[in-house]
Amino acid sequence: MKLSNQAAQIALSNRGFLMAGDYTKEVGRGDVITVTERTGLVVERVECVALINAPLAMVMATCRDGKEQYMPFYCDVPFELPHQAAMAQLLNDAGEGFDLDDLLDIESLDAAVTIVHLEQWRHTE
Repeated sequence: MKLSNQAAQIALSNRGFLMAGDYTKEVGRGDVITVTERTGLVVERVECVALINAPLAMVMATCRDGKEQYMPFYCDVPFELPHQAAMAQLLNDAGEGFDLDDLLDIESLDAAVTIVHLEQWRHTE
């Protein structure tokens, strides 16, 4: 897994980031998420929760806040809830196709997301 430098800075300031789906078996404590050839972020812990229970700061980091609406970064489709816009962005980042109507359904708030809690920067020589 790799993050851009900007994404890594945002993730570190929020002490973690979200991924659509359950990745608790693929990512674990002590794993290093690559940022550049010489730097990475160390995973402190990983947990899977329902989207509605994800930390709001992490949800808001994955979408844009507009006037009473929220939009993912990859497009200008407005959503009523930040969680819906965040899930659209997460699914897009994962390269997964999705039906927009499924995100608008209130049950989408029960979708599984993985919270990757980050510990620190790691520099290699």
